[in-house]
Amino acid sequence: MAADVVIRLCDDIQQKNHKVFFDNFFTTIPLLLVLKSQGICGTGTCRRNRLHGAQLKLKSEKQLKKEGRGACSVVTNAQNLSITRSLDSSVIHMASTCTGQSPSDVAQRWSKKEKKMLNIQRPFSVKLYNQHMGGVDLMDQCVAMYPQTQKQTVVHQSVLPLLGCDHCECLAPIQNVWSGTDGSSALQGICSSCAHKCRIHQDTRKRKTQCHPTSKAQSSVQGTP
Repeated sequence: MAADVVIRLCDDIQQKNHKVFFDNFFTTIPLLLVLKSQGICGTGTCRRNRLHGAQLKLKSEKQLKKEGRGACSVVTNAQNLSITRSLDSSVIHMASTCTGQSPSDVAQRWSKKEKKMLNIQRPFSVKLYNQHMGGVDLMDQCVAMYPQTQKQTVVHQSVLPLLGCDHCECLAPIQNVWSGTDGSSALQGICSSCAHKCRIHQDTRKRKTQCHPTSKAQSSVQGTP
């Protein structure tokens, strides 16, 4: 099913020698051979269970881990299809009909153990794939390369305890302000649970006491003959 999607998308390609890149959900050895018969070169990450016996000729994952980060092993069949197994932060399998290990280059990777950037050897197929991949793979790569110590940690904290109250009745003035209403009816009520400890209602009562003397003075002035 996944291979059929790639083949259908490549039906509109008229000229030959185009290069197509896809991730391990689509990559299979038969798909790469079919695309090559149509004059299209394919490159993609490949899953372990889709190597069609190539894993027997490659270096084992234990051997790569002993050699260290940047170790690589490659095999090529008669159809000029190469499969590369390299070690980065994890083992990567690349299958391609146009690229292989050479020419390799140096790439920088973050080491969690040593807490610094390291220079490692990178196969050319991995470099070419990284240049043309997009979407989810690109986002995952950026997150993986970002140092763990610099990631932000989001901490959620309730606002009401900071105001001296954690009762639901005290949340009404804040809800009214958020919704755009004046909140006069909510501000007039006093939380029976927290009484005078609530800062929201303390401020409300202060505003009321400041307004009442002014209103009484105005009424006394109006009542005098």
